[in-house]
Amino acid sequence: MPKPTRRPTRNDPDSAEDDIDPTPATSGYANAAREASANASFPAKTSLIANSSELSTEALLQRISMAVAEEGQRTQQSLLESFNKFEATVDAKLNSIMTRIDAVVATTDALSVRVTESEARISGLEDGIAPLKKRLDVMEQCNKALADKVLDLEGRSRRDNIRILNLKEATEGSDLTIFLEGFIPKLLKLPVTSVPIGALGYLEMDVRARSSSNSSVRVMSG
Repeated sequence: MPKPTRRPTRNDPDSAEDDIDPTPATSGYANAAREASANASFPAKTSLIANSSELSTEALLQRISMAVAEEGQRTQQSLLESFNKFEATVDAKLNSIMTRIDAVVATTDALSVRVTESEARISGLEDGIAPLKKRLDVMEQCNKALADKVLDLEGRSRRDNIRILNLKEATEGSDLTIFLEGFIPKLLKLPVTSVPIGALGYLEMDVRARSSSNSSVRVMSG
């Protein structure tokens, strides 16, 4: 019969090298293999998770970029519309202002033309007034000279016209000239006995100025 295999014990010095249980050893190898396999598959799982995380980040960034782009487009469109409205308003205001300015310029040009015409007319009138003023001065001098001559003639006429009032009727006799030549020096108390009345010109007798007596005889000139 074959001998039964002795199972080594811990106290057996001869079996120190064979102290390890083959079954547990086999189980340890299996566990180690599983751990190695798990350790070997860990980087792949980590890489897969990392790839999934990277894809999610890229997608998120893409969505953010798209959202920012859309918002930017909306903002740009809004700004463009606002700018267009502002530009239209400014253009309308400027057109109104330019219309008014054109009207003011037209009015100013018309006034400038009228002022120029007025200046030309005034200058012409001034040029025409200068000789008229000289002629007026000459006419004033002539008028003054004529007035002086008229006054002199009036004075001379009055000096030559002597009126005798209240002379008694039939005092002069048959010859009025001879009577007056001797009567006037006595009436005026002249230092002569007679005056040449006959040489002076025409004598006229007013019957209405006659009186019944010579007490109130008066002499008037003019």
